[in-house]
Amino acid sequence: MGYGDGNFKFNDEFGLDLPLLVLAVKCHPEWGSKSVVGVPGHKFKPGREFIDLQHQTAGHACHQVYLQATVLKPREPEKLLLIEKKWLDSDAGCFGVGLDTILEYRAQLKELYGLDCNGCYHDFEEGVYPIDCSPEALKKLCEDELPEDLDDLIKFGENKFDRICGCIGRWNIYVLGENCD
Repeated sequence: MGYGDGNFKFNDEFGLDLPLLVLAVKCHPEWGSKSVVGVPGHKFKPGREFIDLQHQTAGHACHQVYLQATVLKPREPEKLLLIEKKWLDSDAGCFGVGLDTILEYRAQLKELYGLDCNGCYHDFEEGVYPIDCSPEALKKLCEDELPEDLDDLIKFGENKFDRICGCIGRWNIYVLGENCD
């Protein structure tokens, strides 16, 4: 089902409806399932399903985001719909994203969840809505049982360098919504 094989598929190819709340590692498609920093694609421990997910963003610009992602069960799915509806047809990211737009999205996150996008706002575009990743944020957002150290979800090799390489900003929380194009 797209697990770690570099064969990225869209949500509907997995039978998943938008909006989705996902925990993910960003990938680069030309490298297969490899993280953005070039670390070979992760293999995950049993217990959670991770998929190679492709998602279209930025309105009419049709940017593509590639993720090794696990779908989370949101505590309040109606709030995901509010985010999606607010930004659908905005073309945010088509010609960049201005500070005023980021501040408006940030205010929405704070109002809905008491959470922030201070460390991840650069990923914001129509269709992909980042939320700063922390154990506290995950507890507020989803019903899933996740380890405090998310790296415990990954099968690392014997080389301790594999765990260190790419550890900063490895994990991301996204609301994935419809894109207008």
